[in-house]
Amino acid sequence: HTPTLPHPAAVDAPLAAPDAPIGPVEVTLNLRGAFADPVSPTHPLVVAPGEPLTVTLAGKHIPNKDFVMRFAAAVDTVRPQAWATIDDGGSEIALLSVQPPRSTGQAVAAQREFVFVIDRSGSMGGDPMVQARNALKTCLRMLGADDRFWILVFDDQLEWFARVSMAITQETVDAADRWIDEVDARGGTEILGAISAALALPVDAERRRYVVFLTDGAVSAEDAALREVTAKRGSARIFTFGLGPSVNRYLIDKMAALGRGWAEFLGVEDDIEKAITRFQDRVSYPALEDITLEWHGANAWDTYPNHMPDLYVGAPLEIVTRLARQGEGAVTLMIRGQRGGAPVEFSADVPPGDLPLLRRLWARARIEALSMQLADLEAARQQIIE
Repeated sequence: HTPTLPHPAAVDAPLAAPDAPIGPVEVTLNLRGAFADPVSPTHPLVVAPGEPLTVTLAGKHIPNKDFVMRFAAAVDTVRPQAWATIDDGGSEIALLSVQPPRSTGQAVAAQREFVFVIDRSGSMGGDPMVQARNALKTCLRMLGADDRFWILVFDDQLEWFARVSMAITQETVDAADRWIDEVDARGGTEILGAISAALALPVDAERRRYVVFLTDGAVSAEDAALREVTAKRGSARIFTFGLGPSVNRYLIDKMAALGRGWAEFLGVEDDIEKAITRFQDRVSYPALEDITLEWHGANAWDTYPNHMPDLYVGAPLEIVTRLARQGEGAVTLMIRGQRGGAPVEFSADVPPGDLPLLRRLWARARIEALSMQLADLEAARQQIIE
């Protein structure tokens, strides 16, 4: 039976022509501080120089995709800035933005050890496994002559390239390449054992340890995995690479955040070498490590992130907190840390203001922190609702 269809001209199709201005939006950004050379891979921009730097979307645009803007750091040192707003009860909420400097190309001298952990479970079959192998090979070629490395692969079993840390030589890299080429997807995903084994390796007090996970995060024991990271992380920095089209972003993001590292996500078409270069820039040019905050003229509480990360080139840091001023004097935040083993400090004044959006930023950060209280989920749930 062939149905009788109406003539195309009589069909009222709820579709717009490609250039039709459906729900158009206009966006203008006023950028104050360490911003330079803004560009967008998603929308055409009009940039007006000055202070503030003004960036406008050229024309009107249908809001059918994210607006992404990238910019270069405009200063050669760490630059903190702060804003505040009055909250209920007379206290305030403050936002601190810490912009890293532009890369100087001068690496921080450090003895380093890398622990690479590759997921070889069945869900990594095909392109994700190829990406993992290629990413690891690229990582090894970007390590320094004084670095050392371990390689662990896991599914429902653990397998080491070697049971000792290896020096970077042409022979060890070639041997690792041959071993990596034999790694293929199989079995189930038991990430708990891999986390425990990687974080339980004997500590070399002379070296900074970086643990690098390459996985799609396709596990069911997310909470248990995060508890294991929290319990075993020590002073290691944890970096994660989410691979493939179906990535568990929650787990991969949280593992990196808990480990004071960074998460990268690689789709099938993404440039692996650029992603590994960003990773190497972060571990080679840390702008500020082991960060602590000290308030002058105010008491602060409920500060997030509550596990303070490091500051890396190309990765700004945002901190939100509640605070109460002491008297009428100025409020200053001292930011202390280390770079290359030497102590450094920076300061930011926190002027009073009226920026209601800061309340939303603080609430979002607190909800995220409460969501990580895995020992008592019901109590955390009630606080989130409140």
